[in-house]
Amino acid sequence: MKRSAKIAIGSVVAVVVLLGAVYGAGVFYFNSHLFPNTKLGNQDVSLQSERQLASGFNSVASNYALEISGLGFSYKLDSSKIDMAIEGSSLASSALSRQDSVAWPIELLGSHDLSDLLSVSYDESKLKSVVKNQVKIYNQEKTASENATVVYDESSAVYTVKPEVVGNQFKSSLVLAKVKDAVDSLQDSCELTESEYDTPDITSGDERLTSAAEKGNSLLAGTIKLVTSTDHSDVASITKDQISKWVSFNSDDLEMKVDDSAIEEWLGTSTSGLNTVGSKRKWTRADGTKCSVEGGSYGWKVDTTGIEKTIASQLKKVDFTDIEVTCSKKAATYAGAGKRDWKAYVDIDLSEQKVRYYDENDKLKFETKCVTGTKGKHDTPKGVYTIDWRQSPRVLKGENDNGTKYESRVTYWLPFIDSRGIGLHDASWRSTFGGNIWKTSGSHGCVNLPTKSAKWFYENLPSGTVVVVHS
Repeated sequence: MKRSAKIAIGSVVAVVVLLGAVYGAGVFYFNSHLFPNTKLGNQDVSLQSERQLASGFNSVASNYALEISGLGFSYKLDSSKIDMAIEGSSLASSALSRQDSVAWPIELLGSHDLSDLLSVSYDESKLKSVVKNQVKIYNQEKTASENATVVYDESSAVYTVKPEVVGNQFKSSLVLAKVKDAVDSLQDSCELTESEYDTPDITSGDERLTSAAEKGNSLLAGTIKLVTSTDHSDVASITKDQISKWVSFNSDDLEMKVDDSAIEEWLGTSTSGLNTVGSKRKWTRADGTKCSVEGGSYGWKVDTTGIEKTIASQLKKVDFTDIEVTCSKKAATYAGAGKRDWKAYVDIDLSEQKVRYYDENDKLKFETKCVTGTKGKHDTPKGVYTIDWRQSPRVLKGENDNGTKYESRVTYWLPFIDSRGIGLHDASWRSTFGGNIWKTSGSHGCVNLPTKSAKWFYENLPSGTVVVVHS
């Protein structure tokens, strides 16, 4: 072989070896470094090592800020406010692993973008809080949107449609969604538009408005009467004046809403004359004595809660049926406010120190002297009560003024204030009754009777008999 041929072959081999070495060196290098023309977002990260790239990823998180603006809104969201972080090492490793280092000569001719690898983590609750607060500040000087709704027009005395109000406040949830998208993709700006406004959900064209107005006006056309349960006499009437104050329509779904508290307040006033429990009543006793009494637990007590529920139910159904006034407590009769509402009764006259029993025809059936509670110390409570129950015999227990305990055995016991242990009973330890004994040496509050008298009451007065204590 000629020398020149050998030289040529040698040169080719040398070139091949050199190229192989260069290629091998490239494969080795690009196994741990990025290709030229590689970007991470807006940053040029060409030829960076894995360590440098990891640092670059971390730098993106620490330096990130989002400019939120539009329609007068302006706020710069710094990454530190939402605890933003990026797993730099993991992402750098992923970036290098997707490079085809074997094809590096070809890859050098193109450009590369690692932005799709950017994956950030942040505290979503803090982002929500920041956005909500900034929107709140912005909205303070803006007009709020309002749904079209149905209202009562006092001038025309009808329910009518009130048109919607289209405001210019932002809706936090819409702003948050847009900001979150921008943060997730690491955008540097976020432009808010009218699409993020809080617009009305119900507008004037909604058919539900017409239906609601018609229902409201149908209520104004009738009257609901409250009547007594005994003879159905009128107590009060619910007219459109009350209905218009009680009935409204929810702004979010146009469902009828009834003001329960307003109804109860009206009931308290309208039926106050029916409530006699504890009220002052006046009557003339069968012997001609004019008497009065106040207090006690007996009488009429209107069940305002039950009636209120009935009224509310009928309003919702546009039902004008009369409503009976129900009572949680009832008396034997009703003659009007301030008047006697019992028939047969035990009359305990503190001034006279006598106990009488009158039947339902007001005929005196029994009379006896008594000793009531010591004046100023253990006064027998005035008021109208009923005999709660009866027992024979009974041991009465209590405490003396000096703190010592006492036990008194009685044969006949008829309590009328059971919670305080006060009732009618025999007092065999007393030799006299009536007069002024009660002023200095009375009972602990009970009504002491001669044994024969106590026996008569025990044998003739059933539980539930009315007891009137007065002076």
